[in-house]
Amino acid sequence: MEELATRWDLRIVRGENGYRCNWLEDLDDDHAQIFETVFEEEEGEHGEVEAFQRLLYFITEHFGMIGSKHDARRIRITTGGEDEDLG
Repeated sequence: MEELATRWDLRIVRGENGYRCNWLEDLDDDHAQIFETVFEEEEGEHGEVEAFQRLLYFITEHFGMIGSKHDARRIRITTGGEDEDLG
């Protein structure tokens, strides 16, 4: 794996059943650690969409773009379609 430069770098890898994210965080001046989180597609009709939506929420939080409902402009992630139970 290529080394990640800073916490502002985020590597996303698409796997067979989801996504894997890796990032580097400085623990102190002399130590850093690579962290990983996985967004696995659950079985079901919308598993792929739901996993990708969780990935997008993670990305916005990781880069500090979540915002507040009181912000004039903010990023919102929604899904839709015939089955409005998606989120």
